[in-house]
Amino acid sequence: MGLNTMSVELGQYFRQKRVDAGLTQIDLARVFGYSSSQFVSNWERGLCTPPMASMAKLCEVLKIPKKEIVDVLTEEYRRTLEKAVKKSKAR
Repeated sequence: MGLNTMSVELGQYFRQKRVDAGLTQIDLARVFGYSSSQFVSNWERGLCTPPMASMAKLCEVLKIPKKEIVDVLTEEYRRTLEKAVKKSKAR
């Protein structure tokens, strides 16, 4: 998993925040100017990460405190790096 992808757990986190905010996938996609829910669906399935340039807007729309998203993303990247290190040691 590279830094452009994320875990299913992080995808589920974003999904739950979206649901808690009372938004559908298409509602959230439209906030970012997309006409398809695929944009959001890919995040929620862990296929890609929301663009960092859009993170402030995402936090605002989903009512995620800035400290919380920093903590969540820091933990996600820590896990990603740990997996990469373990994988490289196994070679």
